Formats: sequence, C-alpha cells, structure tokens
Amino acid sequence: QWYQRRVHKQWYQRRVHKQWYQRRVHKQWYQRRVHKQWYQRRVQWGPTAPLASTMQGHILLAWSVCQVVSLPYGGGRSRGPKPTKTIGQLVDQEQVLSTFSEAVKRAGLEDMLTGSDFITVFAPTDEAFENVPSDIIDDDEKLKSLVLRHIVPGFPKRRSDLPSGDSSLETAGGQTITVTKSSSNKISAKSSEGEGKAVRHDILGTNGVIFWLNGVL
Repeated sequence: QWYQRRVHKQWYQRRVHKQWYQRRVHKQWYQRRVHKQWYQRRVQWGPTAPLASTMQGHILLAWSVCQVVSLPYGGGRSRGPKPTKTIGQLVDQEQVLSTFSEAVKRAGLEDMLTGSDFITVFAPTDEAFENVPSDIIDDDEKLKSLVLRHIVPGFPKRRSDLPSGDSSLETAGGQTITVTKSSSNKISAKSSEGEGKAVRHDILGTNGVIFWLNGVL
C-alpha cells in the first residue's frame, strides 16, 4: 500500500508538472503570436497601428487622459490653433471691448484676467456700455462691482459645455447670474441688474473663454 501510494504520488506530480509545462509553453506561444501580430500591424501601418498588448493600451489611455486634463476648455476636439494670449490680452486688443477693458483697469482687476486661474468672461461691448448710468461709470466701487458680475471663476465654460436651459453661476463678486442656452443654441445671461445676449462666443484664451454681450449685467 505504501509503495502504491508512493507510485501514485509520483505519477500525480508528473501529471501536475506536465500540465504546468503545457500551460507555460502555450503562454509563451501566445505571447509570441501577439507580439508577431503587433509587429505586423506596426510595419504595415506605422506608429499609429492599434496597440496589441494591455500595457500599451494602458499607456495610450494615460496619454489620452493627460491630453484631456491639460485642456482648459472642457476637452473635446480641437477647433483651431492653441491659444497664446490671456483673457486680458484678448480684451485689450478688441476695439469693441475698449470700455470694458478700461473698466477692468480702473477696478484694478487686470491680474484676474491675465493670471493663471481659469475664468469665463461675459464682456459687454462698447455699445452695451452706452446704457450704463454715469453715476456707476464715475464711481470706482460701483464700477468694480459691475465688472465682477461679468467674471465667473473656475473651469471655463464654452457654449458646448453649458447645458440646455438655465444655469446658475456664481461670479467673482459673489453674486449669482443666470446663463441660458436656448433650443437654437443661443446664449444669454441675466443678473438682478441687467441682461444681455451673446453676440460672439467661445473666444479662447490661455486662461479661459470670452463671450461678447450686447447688454450689461
């Protein structure tokens, strides 16, 4: 009986080892096959060939995530060259926004528009400012409060990032404005002091996005 058990044990060990060896050989064969397929696709299609291994897939996924995270505009497909100017520089260069640009400087908010923190700016045009009472234009504190109502800090919101209907956004001055995206994809903004419609949208800067408004909030 002892001898039979010993023989059976040896037979079982050889069987286990054989199965392990077969699995190892099959694994090596499969790895060579996968590598061969990957190499053939790489030769045929170049560096853009589909990745064949899990590790390569993970590398591509990590790279893609990095690209999305690095975009300050909500990700998505690129629609033009990468922005090179800040929001402040874009406002300064537009003649139609000269009154808003001057108001930003008088309010001492240049750093907010040229800094590294992301912002969304609803900038009234010069024509829109014509309806602002002179007592607000002449008062620096009231003018600063007005400018802050048009700046929304945080991750920039392009038109495509805004949901349909009304969205409540907190401004840099602590007030809340309502931004509306209509069924026809038009953007408008409203505060307790005024409202306006976007006549231009998605003007991208390195630190945010600008909408031109035909009214003052």
